[in-house]
Amino acid sequence: MSLRVKLADVVEHMSLMSDEIAVYLNKRTGEFLVLPSDENLGLEDEDDYAEAERGEIDNDWLGEQDEEYQEQYKLRREIMKSRDYILLPDRFEIHEWQIMDDFCRTQKDPRVKDEMLALIRGRGAFGRFHSAIQGFELESLWYEFREAALSEIAVEWLDANQIEFVPLANAAVSNSSIEAN
Repeated sequence: MSLRVKLADVVEHMSLMSDEIAVYLNKRTGEFLVLPSDENLGLEDEDDYAEAERGEIDNDWLGEQDEEYQEQYKLRREIMKSRDYILLPDRFEIHEWQIMDDFCRTQKDPRVKDEMLALIRGRGAFGRFHSAIQGFELESLWYEFREAALSEIAVEWLDANQIEFVPLANAAVSNSSIEAN
């Protein structure tokens, strides 16, 4: 029997992804691992990755870090050495701004649509958008729309990585029948 992950779990963990957080899926066990981003773990360039993959650690430096950091750093090194873990789609693959733009364009009221599209231009777009969805009382519609968009991205990612999944309840999302390696 091949591993099947719940699409809802993948979507939930994708929503955690940020510049500071990375989420990995263990393709063998289905476990999700949430860690600080590589930059926050001191893995910033190819030399850092090469040293970590070879198991080279500056023990003096690592010993100066708190226990939680040490554990996270060691887990990330294990992930780098393993073929079992795969990084969930990151902010570059998710395109949160595009999802906001698409949502704005679905608004039937032309005034709301135009105002929201104007608000998501330029610096501070995310804050203005979230204020607008509250002001227009569109929060529940936004979160449904966003979940559907993330589900679509997750399905494409799961299919591309040959990972079987249990679809969302009441969702019109196709299921991959390809077994995970």
